[in-house]
Amino acid sequence: VKSKYFKAVSHYFAAVALCDHIMGPDDEESEQVKALQQLHVTMPEGPSLITVLRDKEERRKLGKAHLKKAIIKHEEAMRIHSLCRILRKMDILQEVLALVHKRSLKKYSEIDHEDDFFDTAEAPEIHPKTQQKPDIKTPNFSKVKVTDIFHRLGPLSVFSAKNRWTPATEVHLKKSEKGFGFTLRGDSPVLIAGVVPDGSADEAGLREGDYLVSVNQQDCKWSKHTDVVQLLKNISTEGVSIGVITLITSEQHNKEPQHWEMKP
Repeated sequence: VKSKYFKAVSHYFAAVALCDHIMGPDDEESEQVKALQQLHVTMPEGPSLITVLRDKEERRKLGKAHLKKAIIKHEEAMRIHSLCRILRKMDILQEVLALVHKRSLKKYSEIDHEDDFFDTAEAPEIHPKTQQKPDIKTPNFSKVKVTDIFHRLGPLSVFSAKNRWTPATEVHLKKSEKGFGFTLRGDSPVLIAGVVPDGSADEAGLREGDYLVSVNQQDCKWSKHTDVVQLLKNISTEGVSIGVITLITSEQHNKEPQHWEMKP
């Protein structure tokens, strides 16, 4: 199906180029003839190529021959498609084949003045390759700004599919004479390294090993230790709301289902 389809498309575009092409005063005829020679596997029957290029009617006749071959190959592609049970399930493929076939028929009707489809001359086959060598350029990715759509999820060392953690829980802490009652360490995200017994953090349900992910609704998953400490220092007398998550170890996961809740 693909072979018939692409052959049909190549004949269609060859016909469009021939029928719609107009040589300009600055166009070199030798280059135009060379391009037409490279297009066909064999030379077209009839007038010379330079005559075809100069004569609009001759271009129309050759273009018409290419359209005839395009229509025939489109119909052959649709016939092969209809014989395959697997391909028949691909609705989009059937729509594409029907659409390009209709496009070729429309173009043929625009240039057909004789109503002689079956008497139209045979067009030569199109070369399946080009004489032009592609110029491959490696893209410079340093000049392309790329946004990581997963960045907001946090560092992969913690927030990856191989780890399990509780939903983020927000707790409100008020600063006492002993501070917030916890110590922090690490970066991105900051880890609660210790909890002072009977302190504000302990009463709120925070535990050693919890990760701090937000301070007053400001995301801190990528924040450095010094940045988080500075945020906590700048809070008002009303206290601070912090969001934390707790990693679930494999031992805890294999146990009976538990409810991970913070103390009110």
